[in-house]
Amino acid sequence: MNPQTKIIVLLVLSVTIFSFNKKETPLVSNTENLNVIELLSSQKNECRPTSKYSFYVKSELSNDRTPTVNAKIYMLDRKTQATTLLADEKIKISENETSSSEASKFLKNGDLIVGNISKDLYSFKELIKFETIYSSYIKSTNKLLDLKRSL
Repeated sequence: MNPQTKIIVLLVLSVTIFSFNKKETPLVSNTENLNVIELLSSQKNECRPTSKYSFYVKSELSNDRTPTVNAKIYMLDRKTQATTLLADEKIKISENETSSSEASKFLKNGDLIVGNISKDLYSFKELIKFETIYSSYIKSTNKLLDLKRSL
């Protein structure tokens, strides 16, 4: 084969390969129309988590020189890789796992919810009740504070 025919063959092959590949445009995630509580409830009852959305918690130390942590709950759209902040809360990490007074402000492990950082669409207390978010919260705070708390 001479060089011209090699180039023509490669050109024809590349055009046919690229013409059959569908180019997908990223869609903008519209989380206002989603019911996050319903998504989390369905994940709880299914044997596998949904492949469309993932939920996780990021925690960071508070900047106001108090022994508190800012915990933020995010939802990740796996198709577009867009993250959405669902709720954030200021939390005081407890050393014991029992909570004695005002159970509505305490988490399962005894951490105290100090106060709202912002007014979000979803309540932190409502979302932390789901196992996927609670386990992500425990992992995130353990990593941040070098703790060994269990679920």
